Amino acid sequence: MPQSHQLVAIMFTDIVGFTSLMGKDEEKALNLLENNRQLHKSAIKEFNGKWLKEMGDGVLVSFNAASDAVFCAKKIQETFQKENDASLRIGIHLGEVVLEEADVFGDGVNIASRIESLTPAGCIYISESVFRNVENKKKIDTEFIGEKNLKNVKHPIKIYQVKIEGQSSHTALDESVAIPKRDSEKSIAILPFVNMSNDPEQEYFCDGLSEELLNMLSQLDKFKVASRTSSFMFKGKNLDITEVGQKLHVETVLEGSVRKSQNRIRITAQLINVRDGFHLWSERYDREMTDIFDIQDEIALSILNALKVKLLGEEKTDILKRSTDSLDAYQLYLKGRLNFHKFTPEGYMEAIRYYEKAIEIEPDYAKAHAGIASCYLDLWHFGFLPPDQSLPHMQKATFKSIELDAQMAESHLALARLKLWYEFNLKEAENEFQTVFKYNPNIPDALGHYSFLLAFIGKETEAMSVVVKAAELDPFSPMIILNYAWTSWLCRDYESMLEQSNQLVDIHPNFWGGQNCVGFYHWSQSEYDKAIEAFNLSLDQNYTSITLGSLGCVYGITGQKDKAYKILTKLKQMEKEITVPSLSIAKIYFGLNEMDEALKYLEKSGEERTDHLIFLDYYRRDLVPAFNDSRVLDFMERIGIPKGQHRTLDKMN
Repeated sequence: MPQSHQLVAIMFTDIVGFTSLMGKDEEKALNLLENNRQLHKSAIKEFNGKWLKEMGDGVLVSFNAASDAVFCAKKIQETFQKENDASLRIGIHLGEVVLEEADVFGDGVNIASRIESLTPAGCIYISESVFRNVENKKKIDTEFIGEKNLKNVKHPIKIYQVKIEGQSSHTALDESVAIPKRDSEKSIAILPFVNMSNDPEQEYFCDGLSEELLNMLSQLDKFKVASRTSSFMFKGKNLDITEVGQKLHVETVLEGSVRKSQNRIRITAQLINVRDGFHLWSERYDREMTDIFDIQDEIALSILNALKVKLLGEEKTDILKRSTDSLDAYQLYLKGRLNFHKFTPEGYMEAIRYYEKAIEIEPDYAKAHAGIASCYLDLWHFGFLPPDQSLPHMQKATFKSIELDAQMAESHLALARLKLWYEFNLKEAENEFQTVFKYNPNIPDALGHYSFLLAFIGKETEAMSVVVKAAELDPFSPMIILNYAWTSWLCRDYESMLEQSNQLVDIHPNFWGGQNCVGFYHWSQSEYDKAIEAFNLSLDQNYTSITLGSLGCVYGITGQKDKAYKILTKLKQMEKEITVPSLSIAKIYFGLNEMDEALKYLEKSGEERTDHLIFLDYYRRDLVPAFNDSRVLDFMERIGIPKGQHRTLDKMN
C-alpha cells in the first residue's frame, strides 16, 4: 500500500476525566463529546487543518504550518472553556510522519501523543520544533516549561506552554503536572484491623471489617480508596505509616484493632495523616456484637467528617445501605470473602459453601449471591472448571443478585465479565460496565477488565488511561499489574508491556503470570529463545495447559517439531484428568502449520467458548502467522469474535 513521508504539525487533544464522567452521567458525557467534535471540526477548517482520526474522546489533527496548529489549539481551548464545565489538554509537535491510506504514524505522532499526556488540564504544550516556528508570531505567547525524556524518543524534548488569557503558568515538568488532580480529591488506605482476640479464627472478622469499610468509602467518586489487595500487602508488617502512605500514594491511613469475647466486641480505630503522623481522629467502641453494623457506619462517617468530605444527595444513603441485618449471615459472608481472596480452586469452592450457608439464613442476601457468581466466573475464567459446570451457576447467582439489588456494582461486574469473555458481546458488556461505574467508580477489577474492552473497540488512549487508574487504586495487585501488561500489548505499547511484566516478576516472584507475560513480550518481538526461556520459568511455577500451549506454539514456529509434539502428547494426557482448553492444542498445530488439525481444535474451542478466543486477532497481528488463514477469519466472524481495531501510534522505533 502506498506511503508518503511529510513534515507536518501534529495536534493531539483529549477531554480530561471523560471516562469518570461516562461512569456518572453517560448522557452528559456523550453530549460533551458531540459538542467537542463540532468545535474541533469548525476550528480545524478555519485554520486549514486535516482531521485524521478520532480515538475515544481524543482527536488527532495535522497542519502544514505550525502557527496554524497553535492558533487552532488556542481557538479550541478558549472556546471549550467558555462553553463547558470540563477541560481539554492539547499537545503539538512538528515532525516527520508516515501517511498510509487513512492512517498516520511515525515519530512525529508519537512525540505529539507523549506531550499531550504531560499537559495539565486546560493547557496547551508544544515541542521546541513548534516553538521555533511560532516564537516571533504575534498573538502567540509562550513560556519554557522544561526538558523531558519521552517514552520511545531517543533524545530529551524541550517543552513550552502556549499562554491563554487568564491562565496561570506551570513552571516545572513533574508528576503533579503530568497527572493533574482535583483539589477536592481525598485519599485513604484502610489497613487490616489487628486481631487482638485469643482466638486466631477471628482473623476473618478483622479482615472483613476492614474490607467492608473500604467498600463503603470506595463508592464515592471524589474519594480515592486504596484497594484491598494493596492495603492488605502490609498485613502483619510493622511499617511506618508514612512509608505505607507513600507506597500506596494516599494522604491518610486508617488502622485499628478488634477484640472479641463472647458477645462483646472492642474496636479501636485511628485515622492518621501520612505527611506528619498526626491523628486526625480516633475512637474506641465497646459494644455488643449485634452493634457491628452501627459501628461500621459510625467509623465511615467519622472518617469523612475528619477529612471534611461532604456527602451530596443520595451518597450517604448509598454508603450506609445494609445488605443484611443478620449477624450470623454476615459472619458467614465474611468467611466466604476470606476464602475467595486465596484465588485458588479450593478457596473458591470453600467460599461458595460459606455463601450458600449465609443464604440459607438470609435468602435475600444479594451480596452472598454476587459472591457465588464471582467464584464460579473465576473458576471458569482461570480454567479450573469447564463452562458447563460453572457458568449456569454463575448466571443463576448473578441474575438473582440483580433481582434482589439492582444497584449493586458487584453483580453487574459479574454480568459484564460474562458478556465480554464468554459471549464476546462488546456492546452489552460496555453497558454493564457503565452500570458498574454508576454505582461504584473505583473497583480496580472492573477498570482492569474495562480497559480490555476499550482496546478491543479501538479506544486505545482511553484503555491505557483506565488501566492506569486501576493501577493507581491497586498498585500491588498481581491481577491488576497483569491486566496492565495485557492492555499494553493490545494497544501495541510493547515497552509498557515489558515494564509491567518485569514489575510483576519483581513484586510477585512466585506468580506464574509474570514470566508468562515476559514470554509473550519476547514472542511479539520475534525473540523466540527468550520467549521459550520465560515460558519454561512460568511452567516451573505453575504447570498449566495455557502456558504449555504457548510454549508448544513457539516451538512449532521455530521448527523445533519434536519438542512441540512432546507438549501435544502431554496436553492430550492431561485431558483425561483436568479441563484442557482446545485452543491450547490448536495453537501448537497452528505453530506447526498443520492446518487441518489446527482448525479442528479451533472449532472445538469455539464450542467451549474459551475466553482466550477473543485475542485471536491479536495473535494474527503479532504472534502466529498461520492465524492469517482465511478459514480462521471465517471462524472469527461466524462465532462473533471481534476484530481488533489496531493502530500503530504506540509502537514507534
